[in-house]
Amino acid sequence: MGIPQLLQTFEKLKKPETKSFPVTDENGASPHRPAAVIDGSALAYHILSRYLKNLSKENRVPSILGFEYAAYQRSVVSWLREIEYGFKIIGIYIDGHLPLYKTETRISRIQTSIAHLSRLRTLSTSTIDLSKTPNFTPTPPLLIAAFTQAILNHDRWKELVATVPGEADAFCAKAAWEYSSSTKDDLAVVFTSDSDLVVYPARGHTRVAVFNDVVFETGADGKRRVKVSLWAPGHIEKILGGDGDSERIMRLAWCLLYDPMKVAKAVSGSNKGASLKGVVVGKEFAEQYTFPVDIEEDSIVPPRVILDSRAAEVIYSSQIYGKYRHPPSSPKGVEVPIYLPVLVEDLSKSSAWAIGRGFRTTAYKLLFNKDTVIQEMHRKGVAVNKTHIRLANETTEDNQLAEDGISELPNELNEVKLKIVFEILAEYENKNAPLAEVDILALLAATTKLPTGSSTLPTTWMNQWTWPRTHLFAQLMAGAWSLYLLKTVAYLPNLNKKGIIDDNLIQLLSSFPELLDVMDAQRFMAVYTLVPADRKGMSKKAKARARKKVKLEHVASSDGGSVKGFVKKLFTEEDWKGVESVLKIVGDMRRAREEELEDDEEETSGAHSYMGMTIG
Repeated sequence: MGIPQLLQTFEKLKKPETKSFPVTDENGASPHRPAAVIDGSALAYHILSRYLKNLSKENRVPSILGFEYAAYQRSVVSWLREIEYGFKIIGIYIDGHLPLYKTETRISRIQTSIAHLSRLRTLSTSTIDLSKTPNFTPTPPLLIAAFTQAILNHDRWKELVATVPGEADAFCAKAAWEYSSSTKDDLAVVFTSDSDLVVYPARGHTRVAVFNDVVFETGADGKRRVKVSLWAPGHIEKILGGDGDSERIMRLAWCLLYDPMKVAKAVSGSNKGASLKGVVVGKEFAEQYTFPVDIEEDSIVPPRVILDSRAAEVIYSSQIYGKYRHPPSSPKGVEVPIYLPVLVEDLSKSSAWAIGRGFRTTAYKLLFNKDTVIQEMHRKGVAVNKTHIRLANETTEDNQLAEDGISELPNELNEVKLKIVFEILAEYENKNAPLAEVDILALLAATTKLPTGSSTLPTTWMNQWTWPRTHLFAQLMAGAWSLYLLKTVAYLPNLNKKGIIDDNLIQLLSSFPELLDVMDAQRFMAVYTLVPADRKGMSKKAKARARKKVKLEHVASSDGGSVKGFVKKLFTEEDWKGVESVLKIVGDMRRAREEELEDDEEETSGAHSYMGMTIG
């Protein structure tokens, strides 16, 4: 949310108290650790910002575009372990739905990203150089999914994490309030990046700590401690003359946004807060700072954890699960906006989100009524635009892909992740710009997990991230996310699946791997690291011909072997059989098409034109 100058204003009333935990009393009793409630979405971005600050100029492009989610997840685990030296974690809450009044803000943020991307595309025409636009640092689109998965992989925390049907703020504040209410002297601290957590109702033992003020240190006794600056909203409320229910704090926050002239009077003089008595807070503003209602147990309770926030938002936008949203809201009419993750893609090409639309449409059909019109919000050209999907009459070939499957795949290759690869291949074939064999291998490498004990991947350099490769990887991400969404929705309780999704596809979806295992940027780029990329001085047509003529058997790698030999090391023996089968299918398809074209040329070769008519 964010209210300008909020903490600076509160600091005039009561400065935050700096403390180190755990605290051991004079009698040497066991160290005491207060309770910690963590705003998971805010923590995910806080850890990302620390990660980005440590990147060198040379590593910025490969590290951001080829984001190492595994390394990031290790940072998440490390932070949680550090915080546990001083606190006992009682809850980690992740955004699962953003309110409708944030629509303009969300569209503005997407448009800003597109504007940065457009400038980068202009200044960095071949390989991507992020230093050309230093204010633009693309956010990894699956950051929250990686954060959530890191927590779910640890028995100590997996029962503490929840994807909530709203912004995490209100759920964090409620958890701290309930804990403080049930204990006499124990602190409950909400850790967040949002200063307006101070505005929520609070008990005397509720505190708020901002991530940037958290310091992990080693004490004189050699033991690890956590130093924090604690804001006490209950104390601030009393200073303002309130009775502890946050009414005065909320009025002061409202004035900061809409009536700043009253703020100075409210925080100065001996009768602080008196000028706030007549302030009437707007309904929508006050609604943001109410506690969510407890979910009643029934037959369609949503899952406690949904891996990705964007997928959770799709689910909570539906009529079935929408009743759990906080604050309560309903889209106007039958149109439902769906905000797809922002991808780093080539603006000279059509949106990467064309890939996977069939899978997403099937997910929408499972969740929404027939008369619903889905508005997918994503880039079109250089602007944010909408793709309308009408569920009542969506019958285009593109949107039948999920139901129909790909009949060309033999049984041993009937893996749902390969449907993404073939959909991307079809996209390029239909535009008469077929992918080179190296591109196909890169896609297959990215969708396959690295074999255990295999050798280290080659180092990826800045000049290997070209726009075509970046766009190709964005298409892979779009397809994988779409399949993940369909799998998540298909396994929700009590959905009517009959006539919408085929049982065979549900069975295939069960074998779909973890989302982050289907788009490995390091494995994707590893194939390209051994392919000559320097084609300066060549015309566009010559470059295109060179790309098509790349034959892996003839491209020497740095260790004297062939690229094909190296690529075989990226796969298990079983996987490599599948790779060869895919390449054979693609080769057969292209040969068949070429034969058809030759036949067409032969049929028309004897024809002649007479007064505009073709005779022959």
